[in-house]
Amino acid sequence: MAEPKMPNEYWTTAEVMKGIFETKTCLAKPHSSETCQGKIIAAHTIPYSQLAKIASDGHVYAIGATLADLARSDGQFTMKKYGIRNFSVLNCFCATHDKKIFAHIEDDELVFDSHQLTLLQYRTLASELYRRVSSYQSTLHQIEQQQSKKPKDKEAIEFLKAQAINTFASVRDIGTAFDACATNLFGQKYDQVSALVVHFKKLPSIMAVGSVLPLYDYNAKPLQLIYDLETIADIVCFNILAAKDHAAVIMLWPKGRPKIGRQFADSFIAQDSLQYSALAIQTAFEYLENTCVSMSWWNEQKPIIHKILLNRMQSGTNPLEARAASSLTFSGVNFDQWNYDRHEFLNAD
Repeated sequence: MAEPKMPNEYWTTAEVMKGIFETKTCLAKPHSSETCQGKIIAAHTIPYSQLAKIASDGHVYAIGATLADLARSDGQFTMKKYGIRNFSVLNCFCATHDKKIFAHIEDDELVFDSHQLTLLQYRTLASELYRRVSSYQSTLHQIEQQQSKKPKDKEAIEFLKAQAINTFASVRDIGTAFDACATNLFGQKYDQVSALVVHFKKLPSIMAVGSVLPLYDYNAKPLQLIYDLETIADIVCFNILAAKDHAAVIMLWPKGRPKIGRQFADSFIAQDSLQYSALAIQTAFEYLENTCVSMSWWNEQKPIIHKILLNRMQSGTNPLEARAASSLTFSGVNFDQWNYDRHEFLNAD
């Protein structure tokens, strides 16, 4: 008998989004047979033990993009110092579920077995769902504020409405992927995730956990239509983490889905291996807000490199700016070199 499937609209209902935004909802509750216990807690999407590997005195840099941060920097993204106990923290799981679900990736070394791959996909999608819902609710609030002003700033309202439409569509798409992944995870069906893992010889200079709704691949080839209210987009989870003492770039997608995930991963591997580190960094700054960098690495970069990467992230989050077909192709700048070792496709068609 087939397991019941949530409607695609479940995560975009006002009640569900309000509960997530107000940190009253454990994202594991709809799928887990265990009752939630304790409050919603601050849980890391990049484990503290991972962040410690690139931190300086317990700190990393990440984008400061709150309204207060943007007001101080005239609307431009800037780097901000974060303690690793405070970076990448989301309030979307109760204490019981957070501890039990993620033990195999929080307490154990990454070996990329099928259970860990499923957990990495689940945690990435949970993080993205929480972030997108929070962004959508915040945008609605900003629209209300702008519409109450006299005179109205029509340009600002247009920007915010475009952002709300795109974010709403992404909540539906990510919510659909999250539901499928959660059903597999709690049903102990760990063979439903395909992955590409690229291993390097050095530790990474950045870490990131997020999802990509790939519009183009690394050869600038179109893959799919995104942010379309009539079409559910396919999602690739993209992580940059440390496996023991070296960097690992992990791409994850649902096994058996249309081949977009595999096409995206294949196009990455098709590039010059000397460019893999730079391409991973480009991808993180192009797509993943949940990105942090080593302070020592960032401080060693020239101001022009800071500008290139910060502008890439800022343009990537602008709903009125079309993403270029070449957005993921090699920019010509080797931001860092982690020294490629090997790669492996796991459970991939």
